Amino acid sequence: MVVCGYCGRENGVDAKFCENCGAQLTFPIPPSPIPPRTFGEEMGKAGRKMGDAFGQMGKTWGEEASSTGHRLEDWWDQTLGFAAPLVSGFIGVVVLLFAIVMMGIIATFSEHEVFWNDLVSFVERNLWLFVGLIFLSSFSNYFHRRYRKTWRWVIPVPMAVGSLGWFWIFARALEIAQIDLGHPRLGDLANIIEFMLPVIFVLVLVIGYLMVFWITIGERGDEPPRYGRYGRIR
Repeated sequence: MVVCGYCGRENGVDAKFCENCGAQLTFPIPPSPIPPRTFGEEMGKAGRKMGDAFGQMGKTWGEEASSTGHRLEDWWDQTLGFAAPLVSGFIGVVVLLFAIVMMGIIATFSEHEVFWNDLVSFVERNLWLFVGLIFLSSFSNYFHRRYRKTWRWVIPVPMAVGSLGWFWIFARALEIAQIDLGHPRLGDLANIIEFMLPVIFVLVLVIGYLMVFWITIGERGDEPPRYGRYGRIR
């Protein structure tokens, strides 16, 4: 039975108009059931929660690792003093010599023996350059840690010099690979890098000083205003 909303008369189930007053009978539209979440939606939600948890965990571990690294650097500098960069440089040289020995061992078991032997010969011929770059990086990092505000105006220069040296070494290694392994594209890439060496030097220098200016301006913005005898100085 359908009850009329105007007069209250009960009508038949199929009636469209009230038999008493003639009003149109309206039927309530049942609400559509809310579809249950699909398996994919549930997995997506769980994946987002897991991703957020791992992201927070990685952030925490990264901050702890960074803090531990800074503490180790401070301990290293305070314990060894000015000898710290010398010891770091000698450790770097030892690692380099170990790499030379390992490349010689690889050459005896590799089918590209000529390439590995030529690479070892190149490193040995330019050992002074590798040692110089290692000590340059070691002393530069030491002075940057100890005298941060003063050394920041100098560090772009050793950065540019170091980048120039390492890119030249990379270009020479590509030339050796091109000759011994027979890949002409490696030789083309080596020529491009050697041609771009002055541009790389200038680019690293400019980017370095732009970063220094940016950091310095940011630090000045965080400082409280200073006042002199006749009012505010800055």
